[in-house]
Amino acid sequence: FQENGVAADPHVEFMDGRRHGSSADLERLRDYYEHKFQNLKFGVIISSDDTALGFLLQNHQRLFPQTPVVFCGVGMIERYDFSRRPLFTGFAEVTDNQETVALALKLHPQAQRVVVVSDLQSRWSDLEQAFPQRKFVFLDPQNLELSELLDRLRQIPPDSVGLLEAFFGNRFGQTFTASQVTRLISENCQFPVYGVNANTFRHGIVGGKLNDGYLQGVEAARRALAILKGTAPRSLPIVRESMNHFQFDYKQLQRWQIDPSRLPPGSLVVNRPASLYEQHAAIIWTGAAFFALQSVAISVLLFNIRRRHKAEVRLRASEDNLEKAQSIAHIGSWDHNLLNGRLWWSPETYRIFGYDEERPVVSLEFFLARVHPEDCAAVLRASSEARQHGKAYSVE
Repeated sequence: FQENGVAADPHVEFMDGRRHGSSADLERLRDYYEHKFQNLKFGVIISSDDTALGFLLQNHQRLFPQTPVVFCGVGMIERYDFSRRPLFTGFAEVTDNQETVALALKLHPQAQRVVVVSDLQSRWSDLEQAFPQRKFVFLDPQNLELSELLDRLRQIPPDSVGLLEAFFGNRFGQTFTASQVTRLISENCQFPVYGVNANTFRHGIVGGKLNDGYLQGVEAARRALAILKGTAPRSLPIVRESMNHFQFDYKQLQRWQIDPSRLPPGSLVVNRPASLYEQHAAIIWTGAAFFALQSVAISVLLFNIRRRHKAEVRLRASEDNLEKAQSIAHIGSWDHNLLNGRLWWSPETYRIFGYDEERPVVSLEFFLARVHPEDCAAVLRASSEARQHGKAYSVE
């Protein structure tokens, strides 16, 4: 919203449907929302995950009539009917199991079996049909205590690859975080484990074509912005295709000796150690800028020195020519500095006044002492008029 210059005041409601998603819980939540939002109207609602979408489809007219809904993070979108829901639009959450397994087998061609840890048994047969040349081992975390699941994983030979789907509990009442179970599974396997959910990423899986909630959120926000700016929800078709990207953990690539150059083009690799340039980029650029400026300064200085030297040579030649010309014509020249009163005589002027060898310091008094007494007044008058009125100085 900020990047697009839209002033929005997001109001967040966390339903906690994974732990409190029973019918009774959702009925109580509906009654509470009806009371809470009776005098509040939203411009658009962004719904995340299946529980939230199911809740809105059932209670939309009662709680938020005429309010557009953009949904994301919905995994079982085929069970929802949007044919008579013109205010609903959004994105399906696609899990790219087959693409991830195909890549894992390409990176580990020696693998004889694929170990799948997933509580969604509906996907198991699809994987077996897609890769009939490999043996599949399916472990349902819902029906295994965590310790038993880890024991079974430790017994599987190393010539295998794993596929992990995030899970958060089992029928024995144990609950977990995605990062917790990912770390434990990765540590207890003798083979590389790949994933399909971004919430298992950076916690032990090598990587995969990951279903990333961040990307879903970005797309949902863009669609919500379009609606806030006047686009009708019905003109924004529901996206049912995968928006996932390949992402990998460099530490796990190193652990399992996987060459990053074998990854799909455009893959995101995290935890890659910074290169020498990346570690010291600021220092390198500062040094380069300093040396560049120094080089420019030195070049300019050398250019100016050469130019000044040439000018000095030309000046000395000009002065020599002037002195020779004055000597030949017996004409002297002089300068009078009115600020400090100093006079400068050319060599020929010294000779005119009889100083062929000695060249004493010249002043106005020194000059007037060598002017005929009858001419001093005329010289001083002409000099004064020249200074005061800018008249030409001409005295014989």
